[in-house]
Amino acid sequence: MSHAVFSIVTEVIPGHQDALEQLLERVEADHARNGIIDFTRFTGLHFSSITLFRPEPGQASARGTALSTLLVFEHNVDGRWSDHLDALIKVAREAHARSGRDPDHFLVTASSGP
Repeated sequence: MSHAVFSIVTEVIPGHQDALEQLLERVEADHARNGIIDFTRFTGLHFSSITLFRPEPGQASARGTALSTLLVFEHNVDGRWSDHLDALIKVAREAHARSGRDPDHFLVTASSGP
């Protein structure tokens, strides 16, 4: 069986860092019954980590621009990474709908590489 390790890295929308951190605290408190994401639904998942990287106050890029908060979502799974990503998107779409949002407005965009 194949094995995959991959990460999803995205910038956090400015002004949403604190709300996201509160959601992640709920996930950490109960990995199965947090109402956001049930990690027990992912067969073959060995390890997953969700981390927020906040820049230090006043910290800037090499170009002098402000740095964004980053969300890093790491996965270690049996099977193909694309199958796990499909399952992850399905669970996220279901959570989006449960929150009262229109499931037709659930959008996933991706790129591989910088």
